[in-house]
Amino acid sequence: MPLNWGTDRFEFWRANGYEGWPIVFTPLSVRPDQRTRAKYQLLLAVSPGPRQPVDLESFLRPIADELNDLAKRIPGLVVPTSTTPQVLKAGVLNFTTD
Repeated sequence: MPLNWGTDRFEFWRANGYEGWPIVFTPLSVRPDQRTRAKYQLLLAVSPGPRQPVDLESFLRPIADELNDLAKRIPGLVVPTSTTPQVLKAGVLNFTTD
């Protein structure tokens, strides 16, 4: 399953300059007119701080470790056209930031 990985800045309070950087995955296997809908946006983390994160790896590594741990305990997805569970693999196809 191809994914788009994106991050962008938003301000909590303009007076003190506190901002956040949400890290969002969007599945690219969904029709383009549906990708921007909230139900297809997977919010992974929000990096808080007065500036952009220096190292996104430190936020993504715990998420990847947790997903790998979950994958070990789940045999696969049940697909309506198949009698056996299917393994779903995802890869980042595109990375965008502002």
